[in-house]
Amino acid sequence: MSRTRRRRLGWTLAIVSLLLVIAWAVSTASVVQWNVTQNLALWLSSGGVTILTFHDSPELMWFTRDGLSISGKEYAHSWWFHTYHDPAVPLITYFLPLWPFILITAIPATWLLNSTRKRHPCCGYPREGLPPGSRCPECGQHDLG
Repeated sequence: MSRTRRRRLGWTLAIVSLLLVIAWAVSTASVVQWNVTQNLALWLSSGGVTILTFHDSPELMWFTRDGLSISGKEYAHSWWFHTYHDPAVPLITYFLPLWPFILITAIPATWLLNSTRKRHPCCGYPREGLPPGSRCPECGQHDLG
């Protein structure tokens, strides 16, 4: 993979990671609910995304509103994946915490962006614009190659 592609991928991952951090911060302060269909809802709360799947039932009439809603403060955090199913109510929930996805995007982004920088191996001086084989202006060594 070329240096340009690695940098583009690094910046893309960095932006995705930043958006995930923003979503995580919003999810710790409020509940964002999006009712996708009558049988599917997505919630951004408790530091993650909750996927709710259910069948039509009188107990779940509050789910039937369409659209996006933001409500109250949410201070409880769930730090790991979990599933909930109650046979008495036709509802299944899947919780996906955001922090693993932040790490999955932020660590490779940091590595890609740092590995594609042109730096002198001895002192770390930026090599952009210097001809190959010239002396380093910082430490005076010839190994700029």
